[in-house]
Amino acid sequence: MSIINNIPFVLVILSTLIAWSVEVSSIYGLNYIPDSLALVIFFFLFGIGKLSIPVRMIISITPIILAFSLVILFNVYNDRLLTGGSGIIGITILTIIFVTFLNSYKSSGQIYLLEKQISIIFAFHIIYILIETLILISGGFDFLKLVIPSYRNLTGQPIYPLFGMGYPGGANGWQVGPQVASQILALSIIWFAPIYKKRLVTVRLMPNSFLWMLSLVLYPFCMSGTSLLMLFVMVCVLFVFPKKIFRAGFLPFKLSMILIIIFSVFTGSFMDIMAYRLYTSERYDYYFDIFLSPVISYLDLPLEKALFGMQQKYSVHNSSERIFTDFGMGAIVWIGGGLLALFPILTFVVIHMRVFFVSLSRRYNGSSDAILWLTLATASATSAIGWLVSLAHYTVAVETGGKQFFAFMIATTVVCLFRLNSMRLQCNLP
Repeated sequence: MSIINNIPFVLVILSTLIAWSVEVSSIYGLNYIPDSLALVIFFFLFGIGKLSIPVRMIISITPIILAFSLVILFNVYNDRLLTGGSGIIGITILTIIFVTFLNSYKSSGQIYLLEKQISIIFAFHIIYILIETLILISGGFDFLKLVIPSYRNLTGQPIYPLFGMGYPGGANGWQVGPQVASQILALSIIWFAPIYKKRLVTVRLMPNSFLWMLSLVLYPFCMSGTSLLMLFVMVCVLFVFPKKIFRAGFLPFKLSMILIIIFSVFTGSFMDIMAYRLYTSERYDYYFDIFLSPVISYLDLPLEKALFGMQQKYSVHNSSERIFTDFGMGAIVWIGGGLLALFPILTFVVIHMRVFFVSLSRRYNGSSDAILWLTLATASATSAIGWLVSLAHYTVAVETGGKQFFAFMIATTVVCLFRLNSMRLQCNLP
């Protein structure tokens, strides 16, 4: 049913609005609304027979559910709060729910709808960042701080010194937070890049090429080290996919060349942002240690805590069980435990390896419909990998707004694989 197919899109938009509302109102209980709503809708539709979980998905998620159940039961039995694994559990459950929603709509028009929905989400983010950047350039930081009490003054953008503008600040993004805007723009640069042979839809009045150029223009105003890492990894990922997905003469190599040319304009300032906090060996050692602290601490944990986590925030008062770190994923594993992270990450790797191997198969070469699904699978898988890489620093991808968007990308990738497998079976392909 098309209405069910639209639910993930609506939940992503709603969650981002709620994330913004939380920062404005400081009512943190609102963060529970999107996930709770997704669960209620899922169980209601499942209960009335409108949804069914594919058998192949049940087999894949069984180890994850068992691991989650074991961790939850262990912590309940030992009277410990499960504070550390909520982000991983949330993304995993949302992905399962979103896949079930999307898989219920088996129509040739679904691929058009999915690509359009993801493009609209990016378009909303980009337009918000544009308005926010214009307000900052006009000296409106105090206004934004008044509207959003948690608004941060983000510095280090390379374009401002180039024009002698000082540092009016970098955009916080629609989700509001450090590096949110830069990470969203990094993802949109890859999503809207004119490198794919088959792209089906554009956002009305804002074609993909316009949104791509706007993302490129806005990016230097809020760029960050984490987003640069995301761009680098995503471009490298695109290199492994076959030529049949991309436009002739506009392969991923040319995309990387365009990015290099753009960044070369800001060479001096570009290097400044990469090293503006590492200007001495002491500062380098400090940040090196703070990124490694959760890894070193995790390796020293007893087996129980290594598997089931500390289950408390890493700023606890007990100094013997305390870490300070800028490594987001490391902190998540340290707090939530290796057992919570292991199976979701392995499943994530398997899904994306599957996309790679399917894209290399020659069985789909003669089908234009298959190329369309392969293209969407490539774009969504690359974006999902970008979201995962963002956890190298901040945890935007497991927070309200980012969590739902991340899950939507993974779910879209999985549904693309389902559709390609169905096409193979229908055509009796090997």
